[in-house]
Amino acid sequence: MKTRTKILCSFLGIAFIAMILGFGGIVPTSTLVGIGAAWALIAFSNRAAQRLGSVREELLNEKAMSLSMMERILHAMDDHIYVTELETDKILFINDSMAKDFNLTGDVKGESCWKFFQLGFDKRCDFCPKRKLEANPDEPVVWEELNKITGRRYRKIDRVIDWPDGTKVHLQQSDDTTELAEALALEKQSKSELITAMKLAEQGNRVKSEFMSRINHEMLTPMNAIMGMAQIAQMQSDPESRKECLDEIAQASSQLLRLINDVLDMSSIEGGAFTLTDSFFSFSMMLQDALRTVGGYVNEKQHTLILDLDPSIPISLIGDEKHLSQVIINLLTNAVKFTPENGEIRFAVRVLDEKDGIVTLQIEVTDNGIGMSKEQQKKIFSVFEQVDGSPSSKYDGIGLGLALSKRIVEFMGGAIWVDSELGKGSKFTFTCKLQREHANFAQSRRPTAWIMPTL
Repeated sequence: MKTRTKILCSFLGIAFIAMILGFGGIVPTSTLVGIGAAWALIAFSNRAAQRLGSVREELLNEKAMSLSMMERILHAMDDHIYVTELETDKILFINDSMAKDFNLTGDVKGESCWKFFQLGFDKRCDFCPKRKLEANPDEPVVWEELNKITGRRYRKIDRVIDWPDGTKVHLQQSDDTTELAEALALEKQSKSELITAMKLAEQGNRVKSEFMSRINHEMLTPMNAIMGMAQIAQMQSDPESRKECLDEIAQASSQLLRLINDVLDMSSIEGGAFTLTDSFFSFSMMLQDALRTVGGYVNEKQHTLILDLDPSIPISLIGDEKHLSQVIINLLTNAVKFTPENGEIRFAVRVLDEKDGIVTLQIEVTDNGIGMSKEQQKKIFSVFEQVDGSPSSKYDGIGLGLALSKRIVEFMGGAIWVDSELGKGSKFTFTCKLQREHANFAQSRRPTAWIMPTL
């Protein structure tokens, strides 16, 4: 309003001067009017220019204040935030939190974002969300990243915003979710482990129930045989018939004793109380006793037993005779059990190595029986497992023999394994370490002959 008043006053002043000059006839009236109008326009233009300059300066100051306020707000945030140009990827702003975590100490404005925030890129990243923003700038892009520079996991939100200078820019906000991701992963793992533990516990309970059912049957069978044969023997007056009953009782008693020993040994091993008892023994005598134990079963199924013994086996050794014999009997018994009648069983012993008085033996039991599948071989040495553990199985046993044999062999510094093919038989092999007896003692304990028992 003041400006228009000043212009009007100037115009009227000029008009007054023009009237005086016109009446005086000095200057034509039309010329004076033109000069007045020009003067007024010049004055108006000067005033307008001054006003526009003032407005522009005010706008710039407002934008500067707006940008400064925006930057202060973004710097105060804990999330990582940076702003880039949409087309060039040039950095316009990065907040203090992000600069600190990425170890950025200098001014990075004007540099490409992928140069400082990613590894292995010399141009825009393959996974850059700007491509999606360019296609749909109104829709924020939410994604996750494991950053190779910080080694942290982030949840990112990229969007297009209006910057204080009026341009469209790209803003990325990143929230560090590393601890949350680790907690979720740990929770998932704990749930998985809990489910696995529950399944194992259920399986363990099932297996133990089946084991108790089988051991009940396996113990009752020889006990019933002992009691029955004892009653029959009492009624017999013929010495020969009574002797047959006593032989049956002795065999059933031996079977029951082996079963009890297996259970007690496995209990000792599981409880950490199992130990080997070393003593001097004759390998040949021990083997004769073991073969005599299984001889009745071999004859009953009319099997052929082939012995293949290394002549370099020491005559006398130091070791746990009882448990070595136990492993051999378990393997031979299984071979007899799982081989149909008129089958063939091969028992072989080799000296693998001898060093500093320690003899390593390799013992093999091979049969041409029913064999095993690959799946059965994986679990055959587990406690309470059987080749055929179904209730309808025609094979007796409690599923301890091979598991116990494996533990004993390992205690003796050896290993045990199986090679088998379903329908074609199995070969069980184990090694053990024994000490050679001193020659002076061995000579006095040498057996008179290598006598094999009658099978």
